[in-house]
This record gives sequence, C-alpha cells and structure tokens, in this order.
Amino acid sequence: MSCRSRHFFAINKLALRTSFSSRDIEFPRLSTSTRRYLSNVVVESPFPSLTFPDTTISEFIWKDVHRWGNRTAIICAETGKSYTYNRLRKLCRRFSISLRKNNFQKGQVVSVILPNMPEYPIVLLGSAEAGLIVTTFNPNFTAEEISRQLENSQTKAVITLASLSSKVTEARKLIEARTNKPYELTLITIKDEPQSTCEINFDEMINETYDNVSVPEVEVCKDDVAILPYSSGTTGFSKGVQLTHSNLVNNLHQVSADGVNYLEEASDTYQEVIPAVIPFFHIFGIMSIMLQSFLHGGKIITLRKFDPAKYLDVLHDDKPTILYLVPTLAFFLTSHPSVGAQHLNTVKISFFAGGNTPVGEMEKLVRTGGNKMKVRHAYGLTETSPCVCMSLDNDPYCSVGKPIANTAIKIVSPNGSILSSYQRGEICVKGPQVMKGYLNNAKATEEAIDQDQFFHTGDIGYYDDDGRFFYVDRMKELIKVKGFQVPPAELESILKSHNGVNDVGVIGVPDKRCGEKPIAFVVPKKLREFSESDLKTFVATKVAPYKQLADVVFVESIPRNPSGKILRRILKENYGNLTRV
Repeated sequence: MSCRSRHFFAINKLALRTSFSSRDIEFPRLSTSTRRYLSNVVVESPFPSLTFPDTTISEFIWKDVHRWGNRTAIICAETGKSYTYNRLRKLCRRFSISLRKNNFQKGQVVSVILPNMPEYPIVLLGSAEAGLIVTTFNPNFTAEEISRQLENSQTKAVITLASLSSKVTEARKLIEARTNKPYELTLITIKDEPQSTCEINFDEMINETYDNVSVPEVEVCKDDVAILPYSSGTTGFSKGVQLTHSNLVNNLHQVSADGVNYLEEASDTYQEVIPAVIPFFHIFGIMSIMLQSFLHGGKIITLRKFDPAKYLDVLHDDKPTILYLVPTLAFFLTSHPSVGAQHLNTVKISFFAGGNTPVGEMEKLVRTGGNKMKVRHAYGLTETSPCVCMSLDNDPYCSVGKPIANTAIKIVSPNGSILSSYQRGEICVKGPQVMKGYLNNAKATEEAIDQDQFFHTGDIGYYDDDGRFFYVDRMKELIKVKGFQVPPAELESILKSHNGVNDVGVIGVPDKRCGEKPIAFVVPKKLREFSESDLKTFVATKVAPYKQLADVVFVESIPRNPSGKILRRILKENYGNLTRV
C-alpha cells in the first residue's frame, strides 16, 4: 500500500470517531528520527533551524530584484497593464516618498480598499517602506463594515478606486455620526472612471517628479508593525492583527527554506507564472501569492474578481506553473465541463489552503492535468503570518504536513492538558511568525497567547506518529449533539462524495432533545435525481447515529468568504427562510 493511500485510509477510519483516548489506537513504535521532534508531545519542526534576517519586509522583497529586473512582475488579466520588477521597485519608492512628502508619519495607518490589480503591491510595499501600517479591506464591504474597521484602526488615509470613493465618504459620515466629532481622513484614489474626481490622485503620487524629491529618511525597524489585517480570531468581532516586519520576513524565510520551498527562481529561460484570483486583502493573497512570488522573481496575473471565462482564459493562454486554490476554486476546476488538460498541463504544483478540500477532488484535478502536477497543502492563520505547516510531495493529500522550521505545535484538550498523537484537540502554535498581538485589545491577546507563548488557534486537529498534522474543523463550528462533537467538515466531505452534489455547507441548529442537530445545505448539480431523504440515507450509512442529518435544504449557492470558507453564520440566520430549489 502506498504512503498516501495508507494514510488516507487511516484518517477516514478515524474521522468516524468524535473523540478517543490512547486505548482506541494501537501505536506503532516510533523511529529514532521521529522521536527527535516529538518531544513531550509538543511537536517540533523536523526541518533545520533557521537564522532570520534582521531586515524590513520591503528590503527583503527587493534584495534580489537586480537578478530579474526586466522580467514582468505583475500584469492585469483584464486590462493588460503590467510592471516589470525594475518599474515596480521604482514606483514603490516614489509612493513611499510621496507619502512622507504629504506629511504621513511613521506608525500611522493607511487603508487599502482595492481589488487584485498591479497597483496593489505599490501601495502595500510603498507604505511599508515609509514606515506606515497597512490595513486591508474587502472591496465588497458595505459602508457600515468599512466604517467599523476605519474607526478601530484609526486610519489616516484610504487608497481606493474612484468608483468606490462614495462608499468611503459614507463610511466617514457614519463614524462622525457615532462619535459626534469630525473624522480626518485623506482619500487617495486610482482613477477607474472617465469622469471620476478625487481628493488626491494616486497616479500623481507615483510620477517621475518624486525621483528628485528629497525627504528625511524614516527609520523602520523589524519589530515595527507592517500590516494590520482583520480576523475574528477564535471568538467575537473582527480584531486587528498586528503583524510586524519581522513576522512577515520570518514566515517568507521559513517557506523558502531548503526542503520546503517549491518555487523556482526566475532566470533567463524560466519564470513561475501564478494566477492571482484569491484576494490580496487576505493574508494568503498577500503573503503566499504576492510576496512569495516577488521573492523568487515570479510573474503574477491578477484577476479583479472571479470570472469563470476569464479565469479559464488565463489558465489556457498564460500557461501557469503554480495554482493557489481554495475549496471553491478546486470544485470549479473539477466540475466545469470546459476544463481539460489544456488548462492544467503546465501546472507543476497545486497549492491548497482555506479549508478542507475532499481528497477525491484533489485526485480528480491531478488526473485532469495529466497526472503530472504535485499537490501541496498548507495550514495557517492570519495571526501566524500565515504559514504554520506545509505538506511535501510524498505526504498524504488529507494532511497539512509538518511544522515548518522554528515552529512548534501542541494539541490541547479543553482542560489544557497536552494530548498525544491521534487525539483531537485545539491546535496551538509557537514560532517567530506569530503575531505581536491584537490591536488595542490586551484581553483578547492574553486569551489567545498562553504563558508559554503558544497561540491558541481555535482550530481542532491532531497529528499522526510521523508528526504530520490533520485539520478537522473550527472549535466554534463544532456541532454538539447529545454531548458528542460533530465536525461539519466531516459531513460536508461525505456529502461532496455524492455524485449529484455540487457544493454543501453544514451547520448545527438548536434542538431541545439533542442540544443541537446537523442541517445540510446542498447545491445539487443541474439534473437532480435524488431527494432530501436520499441524501440523509446516504450519510446515515457512513456515520454514527448522533452524526446523522436532521434536515437537508437544497439551495442555489453556499455563502463563502473570499478565501473560500463557509459563512455558517449566514446559513444559521437564514435557516428556514432560504429559497429551496
């Protein structure tokens, strides 16, 4: 039996159990190499320890730019606008100077409300070079959502499209109404409409006049905060996650280390080609796609939004070498009738993150590409910059791999005791990529980072006797039926294996008898030849009685965030009122 099939069998056998003790598993003897990093059931990275650069994120990204300066760094799939590495470096420098010339001070916060486009890294890296802190927004946020993050982060300037500026203006008015005082905010806009007007024109901030402008240099230190993405953390409302220059540099150094790195550096004859449809406002988009690609001289192709036809054109015409995928993109590629080998035959690696993608979907994707591509998984969070674990080519598809260099992980029970292999508990992470803390929220920081400096992720997982980790689900998303814990991802994986199911989301709803009961929202394929009862029976044959579905609702779509995670809150709020199809 192959390594992958052997471990796939193990995880599926164990997935049918909610919790278990050491009596449930017959443990094999550990090899000497395994004992090296399974110490006192805190799992240490098996990779050699690294020495980290004492530098800022902008210095780190541009350190080798001379080697591929004339190569295309980034190009827009919709407009064709592009920048070479030399040009991009110059524009970042100009933007940094113009920010200081306009009296922005080190440590102030600027907000980016943009889709994926070539100007995004100019704003991000130029601001970081000026010593400013960048906080990112989903461009689809409402004015109310924008106002909350602007106010919490104390943003001094917003960089956005002219077409979105009215939403920012409305957000500012909402802040002023709540606080009953003026809110000073500079609006910098990128012109995307023929008649659009703006307070400050972004193009004027990156023109050649700034090549000859003298401004005092700003001293940016590795421990200064560089970016401020927002995350719900383990509980409650979204919180500002303070990621320092050191956090970002360290994590990029970790994933670029020997034995883990999967990107080939650009040369005269080769360049990685990477479509960027996962949004840059997400930590995965910023770090794993944008900055990691720049570090190796790759070519990024931006898509402002997911358009199936445009995405397929990019796959067919631009011959990507690396695909970054979340579950929704994977399902699209394995279910769309037009997708064939001609779209995937140049892809060397498909890199999965953002949730559990069924193994069957990954195997189907590999077959469609001609069985040449490798599959990699990563596990991480906004608070960990983001990468914690990464699988290698020979790891089972269902595993997120082992901790990357200088990273330790422990699995803890609800009472705080450290668990051994195959025992499910909360994943806790320690390493140089863990955030500085939550912005202006010492209580939340203290609750998330324990006295041993382990960050408590709020995720449920376990590891095997080889030190490989497996992600199960979010703690707060577990469904509690008669005292037993039911991971929604387990039921979703089973339902997705049904050949008539296109997408699915599972939630728990209150129940007087059981505490909670599992409900499945199912997007069927076009020709549905099965009923709600058929699906309930399909699941019932594969799970224990307490995990069986109480109801199935057929819907047109499953609400997800841009990184592909199911918005279970919306499903819960609308249960019983969704349009059934």
